Amino acid sequence: MNEVAREVAPLGKMVGCLAYEHHSDVPSFSLEKNVYVQLTRIFIRGEHSYDELVEQWPTKATAVGFYDYWSVFHWTKNMLPSRYGNNVSYLTHALRDWHEKGGTSLNPEISNSWGINGRGWYLAAHLRWDTQRDVDAFLEDFHSRAFGPAAETMKAYYERLDWGKLAVFNDHVVALAFRDLRKAFEQAAHHPEVLARLDDLKLLYALFSFEMAI
Repeated sequence: MNEVAREVAPLGKMVGCLAYEHHSDVPSFSLEKNVYVQLTRIFIRGEHSYDELVEQWPTKATAVGFYDYWSVFHWTKNMLPSRYGNNVSYLTHALRDWHEKGGTSLNPEISNSWGINGRGWYLAAHLRWDTQRDVDAFLEDFHSRAFGPAAETMKAYYERLDWGKLAVFNDHVVALAFRDLRKAFEQAAHHPEVLARLDDLKLLYALFSFEMAI
C-alpha cells in the first residue's frame, strides 16, 4: 500500500484498503499520509481485539474509516428479527463512537430489507450527518411522518422487534407484531401512502411465514 501510495501521491490521490483478516493488526512501520484504512468489525485475525484496534488504527493512519455488517442477506435472509439493522442502541453507539475516534467514512453491508430494518437505515443515514442528534426526537418524527395516524402503533411494533431490547424471539412475539400491523392498517385506512409502507411490512410477514413453513 505504501509503494502504491507513493506513486499516486503526485496526482493528489489516496489508496484505500481494509484492515481485515490476517491484516487486521496495526503494522510496525509508518504509513504514507495518503493511505486510507477501513477497519472491519468482524473477521479479525491477529493479536488484538476489535475494540483495541478501534483505538489503535486512528493513531497509525491519517485517514481511517469503519466497515460493518448490519444486514447480510446470506446470514439473515431478510427475515425477522434481523439484528444490527433494527437495533437502535447499537447503531447510535457505534456511529457516535466511530465519529469520536476520528472516522471519516462508514461502509456497512446492508440488504434491501426495509420491512424490518427501514427505521434503522433511516436513523443511520441521519446520524451520519449529525451523530449528536436527539435520537428519541428523531424516532418520534420518523414514526409520525411514515405512518401518520398509525404512528403510535408502529412505534410499538418497532420497539417490540428492536434487537437491542428483544429478550426472547418466539411465536408470541411474532403474533403481537402481526396484531400491530393489523391495527395500523385499520388506523391508516384512508391514507394510501401509509398503506403502501404497511404493505411492505406485510410482505415481510408473508415471506417469514413461508420460510417457517418450509
